Amino acid sequence: MKTTTRSLASPRRRSLLAGLLLPAVALPGCGGGGDAGTPMPPPPAEPRFTPNGLDDRIVRRLKAGGDTPATLYAGTDQGVWRRRPGAAWQALGPANHTVLDLVVIDAQTLLVAAQRNDSVPAHALLETRDGGASWHALAHDFGGDDGPEPVRALHLQAETGRLLATGTDVLAESTDRGRHWRRLSGQWQAFGQPKDALAVEPASGDIWYGGQDAIEGSVLLRRRAGTGQLDSYPGLMPNPSVTKGIRFVPGQPQRVIVGGEGGLVQTIDNGARWTRLLDADYRFHFDVLQDPQRPSRFVTAGWSKNFDDPQPLVVQVSDDDGRSWRRLQHPDNRLFGGVWSMAVTVEGGRSVYELGLYKGGVMRLELP
Repeated sequence: MKTTTRSLASPRRRSLLAGLLLPAVALPGCGGGGDAGTPMPPPPAEPRFTPNGLDDRIVRRLKAGGDTPATLYAGTDQGVWRRRPGAAWQALGPANHTVLDLVVIDAQTLLVAAQRNDSVPAHALLETRDGGASWHALAHDFGGDDGPEPVRALHLQAETGRLLATGTDVLAESTDRGRHWRRLSGQWQAFGQPKDALAVEPASGDIWYGGQDAIEGSVLLRRRAGTGQLDSYPGLMPNPSVTKGIRFVPGQPQRVIVGGEGGLVQTIDNGARWTRLLDADYRFHFDVLQDPQRPSRFVTAGWSKNFDDPQPLVVQVSDDDGRSWRRLQHPDNRLFGGVWSMAVTVEGGRSVYELGLYKGGVMRLELP
């Protein structure tokens, strides 16, 4: 293995404050959504936050796609939810499960890595083939000869049908939708912390994944598509730290942006050198999004490690390709405003950001 070291030294109320953002339509809570055909309100003169449903839920994953590009799937502490454009959130199940990750194969077929919400959680790979009407646990060999281990992250390469997954240390692939797995790197049943960040660079096919090691250091790994060589990039942010999100920039195949505890780092030369893009002390950044219509705009948001109390919703926006950032804060500090997931869609010709909150449901952000 080649190692490259590049070290850079409960209750919540949703009421908006008077005159806050004046949305044209206030979306309801867990059934949130407007009437189909409701016209898109005019572009905001100022940043506009709007509660967008799933109140009080922990939204671990937000993914756009499926039957329409603007359809949104949320993996939460109470199963998967789906929201089609102009419709309400629909609960798809599985009931009484926390979804760690999900892949949408088509509008009827979803695969999730989940754990039961019991005193002793049981992990499983669950599949629905009827749009959530029923779920069944897959018999699988993710974990090798010693039995199953929890799946932490999933990625589907739609063009080939190859499914990728990570565990505590392992990266593996399946060509039969999760029944049988072949180890690509790492070890089954390893000791350590989960690797729950996983992405595939479109141009090269290289697989990037990461998380945390056994002593709270950040882990970022890349498996080269052509050779299977494994590159490691430790110490990108001061310990304790953890890798939470990996993003690529269209048209810049040598650029990778990584979010984690401490902010954002990036490489623009295919991993040879890394620089800090956003310094957030020990605040967690799970993701960063590029505006699909304004390539120089990036949006990120964070979470302070507090599982019990409300915290401000803080979003940071760069309009100059990450060179400088401005801070947006929702003025209601009674929110559970820590951001654990993000997605961007284009609606009515405008980019719309969806923020999945820890115990706060989904918040919608529109920018001028």
